[in-house]
Amino acid sequence: MTSISMTAPVWRCGAADLSSKVPTRTTRGKLTWACKPTAPVMFRQASRGGLVGVVDRRKRVDTLQAGSRRDVRRVMVQASDNAAATEEGGNQKRAQEAKEAGIESKRPPLGGDPPPPGSWQWTLNWDPITFTEDRGAQIIVGSCPRTATDIIRLKEETGVDAILSLQSDVCLNAMNVDFDVLYREAIRNNILYTRVPVYDFDRIDQAAMLPEMVRRLASMVAVGRRTYVHCTAGINRATLTVLGYLTYVKGVELDEALHIVRTQRPQAHPYVDCWRLSRERQLAGKEHDIYLASQQKGNSMEEGGDWIMRDWNAATTKVIQAQYARAVESDVQAMAAAVHLSMRASDKDGLGQPWDASNDGGNSKQKKPKKKKGKKGK
Repeated sequence: MTSISMTAPVWRCGAADLSSKVPTRTTRGKLTWACKPTAPVMFRQASRGGLVGVVDRRKRVDTLQAGSRRDVRRVMVQASDNAAATEEGGNQKRAQEAKEAGIESKRPPLGGDPPPPGSWQWTLNWDPITFTEDRGAQIIVGSCPRTATDIIRLKEETGVDAILSLQSDVCLNAMNVDFDVLYREAIRNNILYTRVPVYDFDRIDQAAMLPEMVRRLASMVAVGRRTYVHCTAGINRATLTVLGYLTYVKGVELDEALHIVRTQRPQAHPYVDCWRLSRERQLAGKEHDIYLASQQKGNSMEEGGDWIMRDWNAATTKVIQAQYARAVESDVQAMAAAVHLSMRASDKDGLGQPWDASNDGGNSKQKKPKKKKGKKGK
């Protein structure tokens, strides 16, 4: 194994097999990578260009590793001409992974245009995710919008007023997507549009980013936004986010959450190993909190079986739920502050009335106080 110090001018990534890429240590929350010299890798530095020419550029970066500073090479990603072909290869990889996992899509998506069977071609398609009987689907999972027209279509056909994109710059480049164009069209249609860039097929990156993916989705749902979650195909990253939301935020058991996601989005193939790794990291060092949570309402000894393990597992769910509840509360307050500041900048003082996050979007029309008419002088 050798650390990343590239001599070859170009390495291919995108749909390539990343199984040989492994993390060596964490540094201030960031991962340091090592890989086999012949292995294709996808690099951490994101730029507007996406797939793949990697330009070797030497620059000193202060990196604290094992208590010492050293020079490392920073690589920059440049656009590739074969982006479409690489993305097609990516879809073939998704299909192969799903087949190996025993996942078969038994029906086309409920919304949009179903992709043609037997070959890969992008279509805008989606499925609603319903997990409560007393509330309609607040989350919709689908493929990526590519044009302003797609944004309008999503608004008209699904009624979404929030979109969460999980595409990295690599994906945007591969699909020829201009995020700024989509963002402006979303704003014009009163849609809250945000992005958490996550690399496709990169299990380490997905495990690291899953808490932020889930937190962003939970914040949108918390303010009453019907949210469209998408990656590129709506198969892997988007469904992993929903899986994390159901388990981490709503407290649904993993098997039940998988059943919900795979039943309502049949082509779904979330990386469960990423979910497990992320959960393990979120619980690291919280044994004391888990123990206290397990003792709050006594134990379940009377139910029989391994009650100690049962109570411990229930407590871990509570601890994770509490973490997200506090984080989402903080996010909602920050969103409210941003909207109020925007309203004041537009001479619309919304501080005198409660903020309706579910139907605001920065376009609230506050009634201005009527000016008292003074008496005309004689």
